[in-house]
Amino acid sequence: MLCGPFTGLLRWKSVNREIAMARKKKEEKPPPLFSLDTVLVETKAAVDEQNSRISSLDTRLGVLLSLSGVIIAALLSFALNYSYCIETKVLLAVVIIILFSSLLSATWGYWIRKYKTTPSPSALRKYLVEEQEKTKLAIIDYLTSVYEWNQSRIVDKVRCTHISFLLLLIGAILIGITFLMNLL
Repeated sequence: MLCGPFTGLLRWKSVNREIAMARKKKEEKPPPLFSLDTVLVETKAAVDEQNSRISSLDTRLGVLLSLSGVIIAALLSFALNYSYCIETKVLLAVVIIILFSSLLSATWGYWIRKYKTTPSPSALRKYLVEEQEKTKLAIIDYLTSVYEWNQSRIVDKVRCTHISFLLLLIGAILIGITFLMNLL
């Protein structure tokens, strides 16, 4: 333990050193974010691509929905107007059930769901007085959450599209088999 006139001086130097370190920490800025603009542009492009994918899937589901409905209507009128053997009627009933399942799957996929979109301009007003980097980081975080939210809904929509298409294909094959059975 030191005593004497130098003790106070040593304490004063250590206090000054702590104050200087605290000032230095306050003056230190976070590392520069050189690729912030690139990340923002790419994130925005990913969300835009996701929105166009949703629109494309809706178009496909609409086509599957209408095609299934038209084929069901044609088969119902065909089955009512022509009398064939019982095997043909059973096979046509199975085809109608399969096509109706395709119709339901397409309807479920086409069902209106909530999707998140880019932030509205009014929501961005609070960032007018913020630093540009902070604003860009907030937008990137929001767009990332939008992308993740929408992705799970897109997976469901793709699954419904695949199921509907597969059932429609099976129905078309069975219709072909039914007509071939009646021709032979």
